Amino acid sequence: SFNVYYYLGDYQKQLPFIQYESEPGSEYKDPETGEIKTEEHYYSKLISYDFKEGLLTFIMSYSDFGEGAPKDRMDFRLVVHY
Repeated sequence: SFNVYYYLGDYQKQLPFIQYESEPGSEYKDPETGEIKTEEHYYSKLISYDFKEGLLTFIMSYSDFGEGAPKDRMDFRLVVHY
């Protein structure tokens, strides 16, 4: 058996793991104040894996406004129990 972990800063999160993120969207003018503001798009990213003999595949599933490919380096840890 084994466990798979995703490094999130100084922490390790066991997979599957849901990460909540946001990114800036389009700008708009606030009708009350006249200020130019930026919308925030919130989404979640499910990080999971699939395993078959000799192959470990990492899977990222995004909701709503998320994009299909990670922009930053992602580090994982595989712990095998025998």
